[in-house]
Amino acid sequence: MIITEIALKNFQIHKNTNVKLNEFTAIIGKSSAGKSSIMRALMWLIYGEWDKTYPTDPEVQTEAAIRLSNGAVIVRRRLGAKNKAVVIMPGKDPVLYQDFGEHIPGLFDLMNLRPIQLGTKSVNLNFSMQNDPIFMVHESRPAKAQWLGRLYGAHVVNAMLRMMSKDKRNLESTRKRLEGELEDLQSKIVGYDDVALKKPVLITVEQDMVTLESMKECSFILETARKELIHLQNNKKLLEFDIESARNDVKTLNELYDLRGILDSITAKDAEIASRSAILHFDCAVVRDDARLLEDLSIIKKDLVDADWEITEGNKELRKTKKDLAAEKKNIKEAVFATGKCPLCRNNKKTSADTLTKNLKNLIGA
Repeated sequence: MIITEIALKNFQIHKNTNVKLNEFTAIIGKSSAGKSSIMRALMWLIYGEWDKTYPTDPEVQTEAAIRLSNGAVIVRRRLGAKNKAVVIMPGKDPVLYQDFGEHIPGLFDLMNLRPIQLGTKSVNLNFSMQNDPIFMVHESRPAKAQWLGRLYGAHVVNAMLRMMSKDKRNLESTRKRLEGELEDLQSKIVGYDDVALKKPVLITVEQDMVTLESMKECSFILETARKELIHLQNNKKLLEFDIESARNDVKTLNELYDLRGILDSITAKDAEIASRSAILHFDCAVVRDDARLLEDLSIIKKDLVDADWEITEGNKELRKTKKDLAAEKKNIKEAVFATGKCPLCRNNKKTSADTLTKNLKNLIGA
């Protein structure tokens, strides 16, 4: 892609200049005619190189524009310290850029005129001013070697060598670290040299651990049985208290039965008196006294009936509690002898619940 046209306005000596170019164009003229100004304008437009002596009138806008062989037009304008640029591509709307700095965005990619960077030095191979030194002629030997190496791709090889050297250092560091870890592991493995001798001891310890777990489980069962036994003993005390109350109630009931017999006799006597009173016309005061006595005996009879019912219900509850107590004793005995062995002496001898309770009390210091 080449530049086919250059247009300058208010740039140094050029007020309004338009130059047509082809593949090879020679610009000639006398000194100070503006030949170098064209190059300076191109350097400003493309690379942003600016000098305060460029505009001839600071109040007038400076402009430089080029047309490329593909029809694209790039225009750069400056007024004071503000930069503006317009890029016009064929068949597309113009794109305006403002306050963008030195380089017009995307221009290097469009023209493929990006400077070549060698270390800290930037070299532009597309433009050269008349006072610029010839490429590489005035460079030092190391610089020439770098440029020649870059032309042949030696910089890529050097970059690869640097990367390989870095990877080598990293691998060497990793190797040393792994060797250190290996030494640590080997020093730790030494402590396991006699593992074959310790294996039987380890098996014995594992068996003891299993036995210990079984003993812990048995201890838990015994503790549960002890708590159940204490609960049953408390219930037994409560039951014994209820039995004593029931005995007293039975005694009272027997007394009430005797009173009921007396009441029946009194009732019969009262009927006899009533029949005789109707015949013999007894005194009414005596009959009233007998009626009061009969009313009192009726109340006593009702209390006797209620007491009889409460005793019957108490006997039912007593039988049920005895049945539950027998079942709980049976469950405890079955739980304690589930393995067929005594949990205290570890033999097959059957022990009664009372004897086991006594042994458990001695064991826990109850």
